[in-house]
Amino acid sequence: MMIGDRIKQLRTDAKMTQPELAAKLEVTRSAIATYENNTRQPSFHVLVRIAEIFHVSTDYLLLGNKNDLLDVSGLTVDQKMILTDLIKNFKESNESILFELTKKKELLEKNRELEKRLKDKE
Repeated sequence: MMIGDRIKQLRTDAKMTQPELAAKLEVTRSAIATYENNTRQPSFHVLVRIAEIFHVSTDYLLLGNKNDLLDVSGLTVDQKMILTDLIKNFKESNESILFELTKKKELLEKNRELEKRLKDKE
């Protein structure tokens, strides 16, 4: 899928017409049509605006990489820092839990091996 296909998909999913998107982007309807037909690429400025309008990343528009994004616009610097710390803590907790689960699995496997050795010796 090319950039124009993703733009068209986002626009239609949002139930938006080409003229409506054109008005938001301050471009002509025909410009939207050329983007969607993959005959012309949007400028950097327009690309960023499209990403903002549809709450996607420019990576998604350009490459199709759809990662989870968090819109933090309108938050204070302190609020953004709190969210950043919270996300970091979640990630560290997940890593810790995964590490513990991995260690438990390893211990269970070692116990099974030892039990098997003991049975074989009997």
